[in-house]
Amino acid sequence: LQMLTEDQLADRVPGAVEALGRLRAPGLRLAIDDFGTGYSCLAYLARLPVSMLKIDAHFVRGIEADRNARLIVEAITGLARRFGYATLAEGIETEAEAATLAAMGCDMGQGFLLSPPLARAAFEARFLRPAA
Repeated sequence: LQMLTEDQLADRVPGAVEALGRLRAPGLRLAIDDFGTGYSCLAYLARLPVSMLKIDAHFVRGIEADRNARLIVEAITGLARRFGYATLAEGIETEAEAATLAAMGCDMGQGFLLSPPLARAAFEARFLRPAA
């Protein structure tokens, strides 16, 4: 296990941007998972070729009762919109959470309210339409 400081990571960002750009070229969409947790550096956000920010379930669970969680989700969705990124909220478990996130402009969601984890065959049967 090798630990990297933010300074060390900053030295590697140009290579990461180039590598991620090559991945994105054939149409692969990249997301920053658990955005808003850890030590996210906003300077990297403008440089990395991503198309989506995933909002951590920690903020979603507190969105109804915790003013700070709500403010963070509003900030993330607003920031993503300004960069032209989609947003996906993780851990949606209640209709109230889903409605609040939709009202904030969150594009997509995942969580037990929408579906429990599914095996591939069950996913395909539930969500993919048969070929016509």
